[in-house]
Amino acid sequence: AHDLAHYYPGNHIILVKLIADKATYRVLGGQVVGEGVIDKPIDVLATAITLGAKVEDLAKLDLAYAPPFSTAMPPVVTAANVLLNKLSGRLTGIKPQELKARLAAGDGDLELVDVRKEEEVMLGKIPGAKHFEIDTLEQHADEIDRNKEVVLICKVGLRGYLSAIKLRALGFRRVTVLEGGMTAWPYETE
Repeated sequence: AHDLAHYYPGNHIILVKLIADKATYRVLGGQVVGEGVIDKPIDVLATAITLGAKVEDLAKLDLAYAPPFSTAMPPVVTAANVLLNKLSGRLTGIKPQELKARLAAGDGDLELVDVRKEEEVMLGKIPGAKHFEIDTLEQHADEIDRNKEVVLICKVGLRGYLSAIKLRALGFRRVTVLEGGMTAWPYETE
């Protein structure tokens, strides 16, 4: 997510990871990394943990908004909604480390699809990934192997999630999103 409004000068991408109890959804921990403003999300997480908040509580937070200082939907709220989608089964994610290990082991059951814009892909993509921009994904659905686990790749995860919704609507059953997208991918690219 962006730390400030995406159109505002000086905004940066930050990554927010939440940890919650699967049974109770109680927030147990979190991590915020990036070059942007990270003290606010950490303060929100610390408060949530101290008060025994659940993921749903974080997802419903209404925090102050002004483009020079924040986003309309704060990164912690976005992360809480992502975690709710994962806990409810609406989203399946794969960590970069797990994907790298499966690729290194020669897992032939993976179909990597990068849904970023061409100019983003030119900066580097995961070796072997097909490239279909999110806006043209439906037109290329027949070029994606339905018998494999489709791993969707974008910059941070949002377009991967939206692409997963599109593919599921087209009948794809095994659709996964690279958690943190290419921003969280520390390995080689081509």
